[in-house]
Order: sequence, then C-alpha cells, then structure tokens
Amino acid sequence: MDFMTSIIILTHNNLAYTKLCIKSIRKYTKIGTFELIIIDNASIDGTFEWLKQQNDIKYILNEKNNGFAGGCNQGIKMAVGTEILLLNNDTIVVPGWLENLRRALYSSPQVGAVGPVTNNAANLQSINVPYKNNEWKEIIDFGGEYNRINKNKGWQKKVRLIGFCMLIKMTAVKKVGLLDERFFPGNFEDDDYSLRLIQAGYDLLQCNDTFIHHFGGTSFKKYKQKYTDILSTNQRKFSAKWGIKSLYSSENFAEYQKLKIFPGVKILEIGCACGASLIELKAKFPACSIYGIDKAVTAATITNHYFPTIQGDIETMALPYKKAFFDYIILPDTLSCTINPLLVLKKIKPYLKENGSIILSCYNIMHYDIIKKLLAGTWSYTDNFSRDAFSFDQLRFFSFSTLQTLAKKADLQIKHYDAFAKPQTDTEENSNFINQLMETGFTPPSKEWELKTYRYIIYLQKKQLPAEKISLYQHSGKKDPKKICFITCVNNDVQYNICLDTIHNLNIPKGYSIETLAIKNAESMAQGYNLALKKTNAKYKIYLHQDVRIINKKIIFDILHLFRMDKSIGMVGTTGVYKIPINGRWWEAKTGVGLIIHNPDGGTLFEHRFEQKHLEKSYAEVNAVDGNLMVTQYDLPWREDLFKGWHFYDTSQCIEFMKKGYKVVVPSLIEPWNIHACGLTNLTNDHEIARKIFLQEYLPFLKQQTK
Repeated sequence: MDFMTSIIILTHNNLAYTKLCIKSIRKYTKIGTFELIIIDNASIDGTFEWLKQQNDIKYILNEKNNGFAGGCNQGIKMAVGTEILLLNNDTIVVPGWLENLRRALYSSPQVGAVGPVTNNAANLQSINVPYKNNEWKEIIDFGGEYNRINKNKGWQKKVRLIGFCMLIKMTAVKKVGLLDERFFPGNFEDDDYSLRLIQAGYDLLQCNDTFIHHFGGTSFKKYKQKYTDILSTNQRKFSAKWGIKSLYSSENFAEYQKLKIFPGVKILEIGCACGASLIELKAKFPACSIYGIDKAVTAATITNHYFPTIQGDIETMALPYKKAFFDYIILPDTLSCTINPLLVLKKIKPYLKENGSIILSCYNIMHYDIIKKLLAGTWSYTDNFSRDAFSFDQLRFFSFSTLQTLAKKADLQIKHYDAFAKPQTDTEENSNFINQLMETGFTPPSKEWELKTYRYIIYLQKKQLPAEKISLYQHSGKKDPKKICFITCVNNDVQYNICLDTIHNLNIPKGYSIETLAIKNAESMAQGYNLALKKTNAKYKIYLHQDVRIINKKIIFDILHLFRMDKSIGMVGTTGVYKIPINGRWWEAKTGVGLIIHNPDGGTLFEHRFEQKHLEKSYAEVNAVDGNLMVTQYDLPWREDLFKGWHFYDTSQCIEFMKKGYKVVVPSLIEPWNIHACGLTNLTNDHEIARKIFLQEYLPFLKQQTK
C-alpha cells in the first residue's frame, strides 16, 4: 500500500515558528510520502505573503480566525492522503518521526490514531530532554537518536491524544467525521475527537518510540487570562456534551503510588471517569487486571473499551464480582460524593481479599483555608472542574477524626495514610491564622498538622482478628526449623501497619517462611508474648514493638548466620549493655554496645551508636538488650507472673536466658538494623512498681555481675 500523509498545519501569526516547522518537515520526511496543507487564520505578520511564495504547500488564507477545529476541517476537506496529520506550527520534527508513527498506526486495523512523545505537553505525553536552549542542532541530534534507538520502547493505549501532533487514518475520519467546531478557538477539540474515535471502536496509541519537539502555547502566550477563560469555557462545553467532568479519576495519580503490583493483581476503581488514569497504570504494569465502575454512562462506556467496566451508582447497584476478588479497591475522591459513605465501605468490603487494601482519597474539611472562608462567610460551592472540598458533587465532608470513626464503624483498620499540604501557601498571614486557631483551645498543638493538610489518602484493610481468636497458628508442638515469626503486642493499628510494611519488604532465605502475630488486648507484654508462644510453631521468634521499622532487608540472613555460628546464642538484640546498673535501669549503664536510629527524647530521629568503637568480633555478649527488638532461637516462658505491665519484661528475659546457660548478644553492626520511633517516654508509677519487683527478683544477679 502506498501511504500519503496529509499534514495539516494551522497558523495564526508566529511566522518564525512556522518556518522552522516547515523546514524540519522538508528535511526529515521522505519526498512523495506527504502533502503540506496550511490553513491560515487571519495572520497579520507576513504569513500570507510567505505562503504565496511556497510551491509545495496547499493553503487557504482565511480573512477571519476560524479556530483550530474550523481550520483543521478546511484542511481535512482538501486532503487526499491515506491518513491526516494534525500538526501544530510550533513543532520541529526529527529523523524517523513519520515512519515510526505510521508503523504504529497500521499495526492493527483497530488503531485509529497515534501520537508521539515530546518535551512539552500534557496528558503524560512529555519526556525529559537533555537540551535546554531549544536550539535546532540540539533538538535534531537528540530527536534523531531517540527515534532510532527506541524502536522497542513500545506503544501504549490512551484515552486521549493531544492535538499538537495526531496522525489519524482517513478511514477513521470518514467514519467519525470532522472536528467539532463548538470548541472555538481551541482546546478540548482533541479530547472530543479522541472520545469519538474510541466510541467508534478504535484504539488510540501513544508512541513512546517517537519524539518531536514542541515549543508549546505560542499562539496563546500573549493572552494568558484570555487563554484561561477559553480553557474554562470549552471545558464546560466538553462536559455538557459528554456528561463527564474529567477523563481522569485522579488529579496526580497519588492513589496509585504505593500499590504493590504483582502478576495477576486485581484492581477495581470506583469512580474511574473515562479510565485515563487507569490506562497509565496498565501501561506501567501490564500484568495487572483492571476493572472500573462509574456513574456516568459515557465514562463507563469509554473505559469499557479498554477494561471491564460497568455503569452504575455504587450505593444502589448490585456488584457482579466474586467475593474476595480484588487486591485493591480504589475510590479517588468518590466517598465524599456518596450519600452514605459507611454503607459503601461495608458494601465493597466483602469483595476485598483478606490481605487487600481499600484506598480512598478525600479533601480535609479541617484545612485552615476552609476554616478561614467559613469564618469570613466567603465560602461557596464551586463547579465540578475545581477539585476541592466545596465542589458541587461533594455531599460529605471529612476530617481525619471522622475518617478514623468511619473506618472503625466499617470494621476496617487504617493501615497507612498520606497527608498532603500546600507549602507554597505557608505565608506569614496563614501561619498567624493557624496560631490563632490553636490559641482558642479548640485545636490542640498536636493537631496543627491537620490544619495544614488539605487532602488525605487513606489505606484501609480488613481488621485482623486478635491472636487469641486465630486458630491458624495453633500447632502440634513440633517446631518448624525454617519459619520465622514476628511477634508484636498491638494497641495502635496505624503504627503496627507501618511496622508490617517493613517486615513484608524483607528478603526471605530460600526455603524459609515468615508469619506475623499481632497480639491485641494483652494484659502485659509478658502475657502477650507467652500467648504468642502457644500460637506459633516457628523455631525463630522476633519480638518487636509496634513502632519499630526494620530497615535491614537482610536481617533474617544475618540472624540465621549468628545462630548457626554459635548454637549457645539464645537471644540477639540491636542495643545492649555489658553490665546492668544496680538500680535495674539498663539504659543508665556506663558502657553499651549496638546501633539504632531512634528519638528517645521525642525529637528528630537520629542514629545512636552505643559503643565508642566498632566491635572486632562478630558479636558482643551482654547482660541486657533493649526490648524494642529481641530475637530468639529457643523458647523460654516470659515472666508474666512478675510483670503485669510494660516495663522490665525485656531485661528479665535476658537474665532468664543467661540463667539457662544461653548467651545474650548484640552483633557487630556497621549499619543499623532498625528504627525505633518511640518518642518521649514518661516513667510512670507503673514503671517504678515494675522496677521494685525486678530488683526483688534479680538483685542477687545484679550484684554478681563481673563485667
């Protein structure tokens, strides 16, 4: 088949850019494979005169500005090619550009249009470039090399292609029709045409193997306010025509940033819009399976072209999925648009796998700017194109406290959350306003961060049953020599889930397995740990606080190495002391060993090395280790008969191990194994009671210490 590309360029002044564009086309496009058509919209800078001097360009000289769509339609009607190319006049094409685009366009009968990547465009069609001065040689050198070496970089499906360079099959144009001229003078006609192509059954492709240069916005740079007004007007026209407010469900893809994608992972997005956000996720992770739900008929229809999507109201519709089907259910700014958010969470929870996550985003009604507007009486609802707490479609408002309550009522737990601020608005005036709010006493200092947070992303999981209710861990008594159990007494799910994240990111030796036990409602640390001993058959136990974050991904390898090196090692810690002070407080010892990142005074986390110099041996024998992380290869009962609370259980257990003839050690650490985000600890009366009990039981041992 002989291809002929009808290159249609709109001009409205900016002759210098037009000349560069035409120069690049003539130099880097094979003669006989294209025709040049320029539609000039009433230029007054000499473009008329210049065009009349060109022998290889078809042109129309309009006496008035017909707009982008109107001008393109004039060019399409003149075109005789097998495909048309809508090209901005502020572009520079480079070697290989048209060949690469054509290869993608004709890769399948289902492909209707394709577009390249560039240095300056929205819609995630831009890439980083090494040149800074937009000089011809730099552009050509980079672009030519890019188009030559990226032939295997691939193509990705899109919901939208930007009209700065859009190659469309003429057969598709004849089926879909001309551009919609209601979008005058420009913007959203490319969005509109993209949806019309998909609606007609065509795929759109972004060619990641093809680059052209785009200066960007040259026709509107002199009229910034006018451009903003035009953009807003045409967005309303687009929304009215299609019944949607956006192609994208997420404003910055933040809801996707912490997804852990693996082959076969299943993702449902409720409020998926036209799927433009999801399709970017699919391009990055092709192995994931994506599903969508949207209330708008057009949005669901467009998304369904690429992914299984159903149209409906999540509050009233029946869900056709199997129970425990999804790894992630995402609600991007969706929950605040429902009448009964609690009902929605309860409704979708059965479709989540046991270890899956519900990810929801919403605006914070406690943000200081909202409070300021409320107090001044100046707040008002905004149109749906402005993403904020007062958009027309926002039916419910959330603070962090109400989100916590909502999760609890839905029998879900907050695994993690992200709080987004706007540092650029931290002016002196706003800082003073926040201080005034806190001075009223209604907002304690601990909630200052909430006043500065304008948006949340909340990660929810199904609540795990307390350990005493989990039969999974009941065992016959035979130890599994290749299992490691992480044991934690938990009273703060948010803290614990951060801890869990670090555990799940560890490297696991081949043939070994790990399990985690969360002991809730424990009467004491010792009682909780004893309960765990009955619930796991793992040989190796890692007892750790809920505010510990393991940062040594090879910690299991290092621990196993120590235990294999010396069978007499019973317990390993990351910080410890050679001699426990006679008052029982190990941390007051004169000399210690180990390395940790912590903040014992409640301030900034810092790295604390307890010894003055690195150990020369693989480990140091100590008499006590800090209970934030304790690892054992043998089991001894914890002294819950003595310690009814949360103090001295750890030092006691160290002594019990030594009494049985086992070593308690701290390894030689070049880098810390863990962070202990403990903050300031107040020594309460409970501590003093436990200390007296400790001394009554172990004072003879303390007096006999030789180190």
